[in-house]
Amino acid sequence: MKFYLAGQREFANRGCEALVRSTVQMLHEQFGSGIEIYCPSDRPDLDSAQWPSAAEHGVRFVPAPRLSPKLKWWYRSVRVAPPIMDHWIPKSFELPDEVARPADMSDVIIQIGGDNITLDYTPAGLIGNTAFSEMYMAKGKPNVLWAASVGPFAKNPRIERYMAGFLARLHLITVREPVSQAYLSGIGVERNVRRVADPAFLMTPEVFDCDPMFPSVEGAGYVGINFSPLVARFAPDDEGVRARLEASLVDFVSSVIGEDGFSVLLVPHVDPLDGSGRAGDTAFMTPLFETLRARFPDRIALAPKRLNAAQLKYLIGRCRFFMGARTHSTIAAFSTGVPTGSIAYSVKARGLNQDIFGHEDFVVSTLDLDAERLKRVFRRMVEREDETRAILQRRIAEIKAESRLSAHYVSGLLQ
Repeated sequence: MKFYLAGQREFANRGCEALVRSTVQMLHEQFGSGIEIYCPSDRPDLDSAQWPSAAEHGVRFVPAPRLSPKLKWWYRSVRVAPPIMDHWIPKSFELPDEVARPADMSDVIIQIGGDNITLDYTPAGLIGNTAFSEMYMAKGKPNVLWAASVGPFAKNPRIERYMAGFLARLHLITVREPVSQAYLSGIGVERNVRRVADPAFLMTPEVFDCDPMFPSVEGAGYVGINFSPLVARFAPDDEGVRARLEASLVDFVSSVIGEDGFSVLLVPHVDPLDGSGRAGDTAFMTPLFETLRARFPDRIALAPKRLNAAQLKYLIGRCRFFMGARTHSTIAAFSTGVPTGSIAYSVKARGLNQDIFGHEDFVVSTLDLDAERLKRVFRRMVEREDETRAILQRRIAEIKAESRLSAHYVSGLLQ
């Protein structure tokens, strides 16, 4: 049995790496050890170095599709004249032989990535993902949207109409939050939808010597914190607002150390594997770290940026509390039993908290992010630590069982 992980491009985002690792684990549990998994990659050399044992698990890194000239031209056209979408949304694009061959050899196309079928990114990227599936559905290949967040597309009614039809044609959709399932039901997509949990809850942490990465003084315990450029991206586009936001983040961390008595480990979860600083969490957090280190030299540290997803999960699991902007940094914390606050820029964080706790008491939206809200949520976590740990102990076992359902439903599809 051969599987192709469409929508995957690189492991710079350790959340993508976590999804691939855990998906591979689930497919082996369901289908046995003889399977092959084709994992598209822009840089197979870097991704294979990030997961050296991947080949032992049947994983082959293969060239990823590029955004084709056809899709680029379509995107430029609809930006100028949106009604073009009423008449033409691409359902195919050119694939070089070395890109097409692994997908052609596969028995199942799995659209991975978690939030690829949303408007969180560009319409061109979204339609690139749907066009790939359209091409392989036309070839008779089973297409599965895997453990996804879906939509909402309501702010672009033209895309929403197309997406409703596209999603209804997929052979199987597994969604990881009730809000995605409710949205799909609202646009008439129900027959092929199944509720599951994010695969990354299952990823096994990689034990390693991480003691030197923590601050030299522990205080009341270590608090892991992940800030990312996303907190600024979803803030109002104003330099003054951004400066105040960064000052708020420094104020919040200062209070965790100076007022609450904890020590802080800043944890990047997205960083380029080529060593550059483009769009990475480390580049965003380094100025904050330098400011804070001048005040608290033995109470704050910044984790290295080259850790893999499984190592990061182990590192985060060593913390007493965690607060994160990157969704899969919080999943690493939840799934290791760490009381966690979410800095939410999309429905994903809200859905996770509702699913685990039945409330959003530990969520701060990026739309109204400031130091006082962060402090309130953190102190609420501290006050409810024992209760939260008990909930996590019970719910995470249940959620891991729900995570495995995606592979179970694929098995049923193929029978």
